[in-house]
Amino acid sequence: MRTVLVTGAAGFIGAHLAEHLLGDSKTQVLALDDLSSASAVEKLSGLDKQRVEFVEGSITDASLVDFLVRDSNAVINLAAWSHNDTSIVNPEPFIQANIIGTFNLLQSAVKHKKRFHQVSTDEVFGDTEVGSQELFNELSPYRASSPYSASKAAADQLVMAWTRTYQLDATISYSANNFGEYQHPEKFIPRQITRLLNGKPIEIYGTGDNVRNWIDVKEHARGIAHILANRGVSNTYCISGPTSISNLSLANNLLQVMDLDQESLKFIADRPGHDRRYGMDSGRIRQELGFEASAVDISTSLASLVRWYESNRTWWEPLVAVEDR
Repeated sequence: MRTVLVTGAAGFIGAHLAEHLLGDSKTQVLALDDLSSASAVEKLSGLDKQRVEFVEGSITDASLVDFLVRDSNAVINLAAWSHNDTSIVNPEPFIQANIIGTFNLLQSAVKHKKRFHQVSTDEVFGDTEVGSQELFNELSPYRASSPYSASKAAADQLVMAWTRTYQLDATISYSANNFGEYQHPEKFIPRQITRLLNGKPIEIYGTGDNVRNWIDVKEHARGIAHILANRGVSNTYCISGPTSISNLSLANNLLQVMDLDQESLKFIADRPGHDRRYGMDSGRIRQELGFEASAVDISTSLASLVRWYESNRTWWEPLVAVEDR
């Protein structure tokens, strides 16, 4: 059996990744999560309990990290504070978890000679202008805009340095915006869905022309696992989806799916440092490793998500109450 330590395993992407990894009957998952921010152990409840061991704890705990890394064959780091708005109000938890936590994991991975994969974000590259055809790739310079993206950029730089200085076998993947079941209602798509289900209007920052690239979380999980299983010549890979759409267009798609009109749409003041447009070129992972994210129909995906959130009110309603406060 191969043991993969997944940090942030009770988070949105982490839980989907754990489920995907268990598709290999020879893999077991050591799931580490501190159950703060957007995590919930319920996300792991449907998985094979014989092959998933959950540990409640933080990657900022160096001794715990060292113990768990020692007993693993590989480490995938998904543990991160990841909400831009929250990072603007209170950056400190982002610095602790995203930078210090990654440092702890790297130290132990070097010490015990373990394979390491860092899950990053397209936000480390900053943004481009709306209407631009520029796509970020693995050679694009880092131009972080928020405390969150800056903390992830710093963590990535640590991984790169440990790879060169200590010969750590490590890779980094950059992801487009994810969507799917169990995504915390602080995020764009579930926040708008839950607001509409509660009879409130969608809230759009500025004019809503900010463009994002979207990928189904299950496809992202498949891409991460593919990198881990198929070591290429490169250390960095972009994982992007085929769907790019403005926030306003996505909101209008959602209104159409829920048979609502423009009265359910509200424009609010833009947030500080709001990135205009994200776009990534996933040619390297396609050419080197043969991976390509499957295409999705955004309207079909939104309709499916609306049904899921409507059926799982007991999970998200307490979270929304906290967010509103």
